[in-house]
Amino acid sequence: MMTPYDYEESPQGLVSLKNERNINYDFLKCVISDFLEKKGRIRILEIGAGGARNLKALHEMFGKRLELFGTDISKTAISYARSLKIGRFEISPSEIIPFKAKFDLILIIDLLEHLESEKTAKMTLDNALKKLNKNGRIYISAPIELNKFSLTWFFSKISPAKKLTNKIFGHTVQFTPQVLHKLIDKKLTKIIKEFYSVRIISQLQVLLFLYIPKILLETIFGKKQAMALRDSNEIIDNSDYRTLIWIKKIIIWLSRPFAYLGYYESYWRRNSKFAAGNIHLLIERR
Repeated sequence: MMTPYDYEESPQGLVSLKNERNINYDFLKCVISDFLEKKGRIRILEIGAGGARNLKALHEMFGKRLELFGTDISKTAISYARSLKIGRFEISPSEIIPFKAKFDLILIIDLLEHLESEKTAKMTLDNALKKLNKNGRIYISAPIELNKFSLTWFFSKISPAKKLTNKIFGHTVQFTPQVLHKLIDKKLTKIIKEFYSVRIISQLQVLLFLYIPKILLETIFGKKQAMALRDSNEIIDNSDYRTLIWIKKIIIWLSRPFAYLGYYESYWRRNSKFAAGNIHLLIERR
């Protein structure tokens, strides 16, 4: 059984990604621009929005032309999201959408792998479909950790490393592209776009500059102090963590070449799933 992951202790998405090269945003910018040309203003929901990092980035791109909504199970993350004053946010599990409105676009980004089971992931997708307007779309981005020849696939063959992503990120479900496809109701939807990212350079970046440093820092300083490596602004800005903040800055600086090269590697090979670490799907309701 997977170890429970505390999303109050480790709330997700509390740091801005402004100026960061991000494949999700590059793609969503095109999708949203296309919607806006047709409708002028659209309604977007993110399920598992965390601290609204993704929605904040979209708000900075498009402003009031987007009506933004978000859900998350973390009280800490939703409190932070509400403080941004960019939309409506509610505490809710992924399979329950607490808004009466229907949406033009629903985002499910780095969420499905955190759910209890594949069954819960399917419930989440099925209920999201019910909340779409006609010709509405769902954008899914998820790690495919059991995709053959990715680093996490190799780790899954080694007993001590099998639960590594669960321990560090709270990934309770591991997907292949085939498994994820089976969760999508093909009778009600059609796949508009499918592409892949997180190639070998990006996977090495995560291993060298996140997995290994986090394990070492937790061993040396303890779990609470090592949280300075996570994306919580509250901890990063705390002067009591000055040493770890400098360590974090050094790690980020060292990882930048990997980040840039990994971005372009993913872009150039986006149509091949070989050894990819992430899948991206845009599906439309029929």
